[in-house]
Amino acid sequence: MSAEERLELVETAKRFEPLKRAARRGRANGLGYVVFGGLSLLVSISSNPDWTGLLIGAVLIGAGLVEHSQAARLGQGGPVAPARMAQAELALLGAILLGGVIKLVFSSASGELRAAAGDVPGLGLDVADLMDSVTRLVYSVVMGVSILYQGGMARYFLNRRNDVALYLDSPDWARSIAQSM
Repeated sequence: MSAEERLELVETAKRFEPLKRAARRGRANGLGYVVFGGLSLLVSISSNPDWTGLLIGAVLIGAGLVEHSQAARLGQGGPVAPARMAQAELALLGAILLGGVIKLVFSSASGELRAAAGDVPGLGLDVADLMDSVTRLVYSVVMGVSILYQGGMARYFLNRRNDVALYLDSPDWARSIAQSM
């Protein structure tokens, strides 16, 4: 191997590193989504079917499967993999935001709970109103965290498009060796 070929191989290996790292992150993220999606489906089915939870669970599983499969392609320099992984993240973000908005608009303490809870003696607190406030806070925080996480992951994967393009500019023989290392 000539000095020029060794230099090309080292450069290709450097270009491949961000793709390997992103592929590992995508595989782990995808697996986590599938696990939590399955758990979400189980919990949603057992709680007098919560249709919002079922939707989010199904989208979690779908996004996880897409992300896991595209991570393998990204690890081989697949040019469309970053965009598909970002699309899966954005679909999940959309489902979480839709579910959060539905829960914020339609969830409040029932009339039975309001009648049973009433005021806390001596404090003048309405327990049902307190529960409504906590529910709104929880859904708002979940939506905010999701915007940051899913939005950040979508951006992260989209930024790998440049890494893929650089990697694909390398000679086939160098990419083959870099992938086998």
